[in-house]
Amino acid sequence: MAFGPVSAVPSPSCAAEALAMAEAAFDFFNRGDLPGLPVAVQAESLRVWARLEAKQAAAHARLLGAFDAGEGP
Repeated sequence: MAFGPVSAVPSPSCAAEALAMAEAAFDFFNRGDLPGLPVAVQAESLRVWARLEAKQAAAHARLLGAFDAGEGP
């Protein structure tokens, strides 16, 4: 596993696809040899991870708002 240029990843076409992509990304990091990565790759991954956490929090808040507005249980 290495950090390199990211090719354009197609946008998901539905919520189920988006969640599957996110789950696959977590699975990638959970099964990878993270200690074997170069320190520069670890550092860049941590920087991107922080940005992803902020985006996750915003998406979670929007989803909760939509669920509440739709009078979800």
